Amino acid sequence: MQKFFILFFLLSTYGLFAEIRQSHTTQEVLQWVVQYDTADTLVIFDIDNTILAPTQALGSDMWFYAYLHELREKMDKQEALHHAVSLLHQIYERTQVKLIEENTPAVIETLQRNGHSVIALTTRSRQMADCTIRHLHSLGIDMTKTAPTPDTAAFADMPRVLWKEGVVLTSGEHKGKALLAFLHHCNIRPKAILFINDKESHIQEMEGTIEATGITFLGLRYSAADVAVQNYRHDVAAVQLAHFHGILPDELCASILSHNLHSTQN
Repeated sequence: MQKFFILFFLLSTYGLFAEIRQSHTTQEVLQWVVQYDTADTLVIFDIDNTILAPTQALGSDMWFYAYLHELREKMDKQEALHHAVSLLHQIYERTQVKLIEENTPAVIETLQRNGHSVIALTTRSRQMADCTIRHLHSLGIDMTKTAPTPDTAAFADMPRVLWKEGVVLTSGEHKGKALLAFLHHCNIRPKAILFINDKESHIQEMEGTIEATGITFLGLRYSAADVAVQNYRHDVAAVQLAHFHGILPDELCASILSHNLHSTQN
């Protein structure tokens, strides 16, 4: 009972019942977990622009939303989404990825070693499960170590959502509702949830849903990728997309040839 009141006091002091904070580094997750004074904390990492990103502009979060916007000006919204996701899947199957922060795998390992349940939750589609897990493994990240369940699972009430090897893939569904479906499937109720994500809108989705359950929630709006987002060049991604398909437009070939000829002459 005394421990409960100490925990209550700590959470009240830090305002962690349902709150969103700013974080520039995943290292801060370790600092915040300490405030809960309990191992029964579920730590959830977003993937894209939080854990990792493609090594090139093509296939990045920025490229996807810009490309989707272009398609929606030409076709029906659902058709545009289907086309964009299908192309993104093809790119993910072929691309390499890089860490947003070099110490993120060590942070995740520390959380797991300290007994915290750690999972990833992403808007990637369920069809991208295998390449997503491969991306994480290529960076030394294994989300199965302290996952609540090792089973692969789909959820009857949210059939587009998939749980596999420590990752919830929402296929663009509401992240908060997808998490509740996962918790219900595992029959678990953590005392606290920490959610780290680069998009505040996704944290707000989660906050509103988790707040209603009475579970303590802290969302960390992760900003380490903000500079990369600001410096994103869609024209570079467009050239990479042209190369990705294997057949370059005549104009681009002529431009490349002209540049090469000019460089040789100089």
